[in-house]
Amino acid sequence: MMKRDAFALAMALWISAILMAATLYLISMYKKSVDNAKNLNDKLTVELEADSTIEKLKFYALTGKFENNYIKNSFKGFPDKLYLTDTNQTLDDNITLKLKGAGAMLSLYSSNSMPINILAKSYSDKKLSFKDVFTDWIDLDSVTLLNGAESGYYNVSSSYSSSNIGTLQHPEELFLIKYFKELTKSSQKNILDNFHFGIYSNINPNIITPTYANRIMELDEFDATQLKSLYKTDLQKYKEYLYLLLQKHNYTEESTSSSLTLYGTIRVKRNKTSVKRTFNIMFRPLYDKPYTVYRNLLYTK
Repeated sequence: MMKRDAFALAMALWISAILMAATLYLISMYKKSVDNAKNLNDKLTVELEADSTIEKLKFYALTGKFENNYIKNSFKGFPDKLYLTDTNQTLDDNITLKLKGAGAMLSLYSSNSMPINILAKSYSDKKLSFKDVFTDWIDLDSVTLLNGAESGYYNVSSSYSSSNIGTLQHPEELFLIKYFKELTKSSQKNILDNFHFGIYSNINPNIITPTYANRIMELDEFDATQLKSLYKTDLQKYKEYLYLLLQKHNYTEESTSSSLTLYGTIRVKRNKTSVKRTFNIMFRPLYDKPYTVYRNLLYTK
């Protein structure tokens, strides 16, 4: 009798243990499902917030006043000024925004080798000329310039050919080119930060910094110093002096524009989920639309 009672007790304990284990397993699975649902909700929420912020930014830019290096507007949820200085601007606890004006950046589709040469030289510790190798990479012929390199060089050294289609297809294509590919990773990143993806390539004197002015005009020491000084002390005189320099270096009215093209990044973070949306939007183009979106990419973590 005692053996049967002991056996029954043992079976009851085993059954209880199995039921307990099953219950704990179901609880853990339920918790995992709840966590997955919460993470999905956070992901959808931050993606919607990023999309919503871009739509608000379009309205802000279209209805705001464009000053020297910022847009001024009164709009709920946004600061009174949005600066085009590539610095983080906090919209709320979860959203940060970085803006540049594409009128002070290099277009992906530009074939002008001079600013690209100056840009690359500013991040190189070697005395190299990047102008000829860039021209040889994109031009339509097979003639090698003095300091250039055509397909024959790349076929031997790297097992690929030069582009020869008249333009870049992506800024990172630069780093397939002789000399460019020898730059450090940090230098390459700094160069990429100066490109935008729109076809719009006119420069905007309202947002050009002294550094960019020197890049497109190769200023002498006097003019470069004057620009830097005026940029810090008197933006109106800086702009007037800049216009004179642009005329001096044969930049016509057709090559400059006061229209606004924004290139930027929106970051939204909620709990453990974050998204980054990069965009390139041209406002007030000469078409029937108030703006044109050239690029709008989403990255989710």
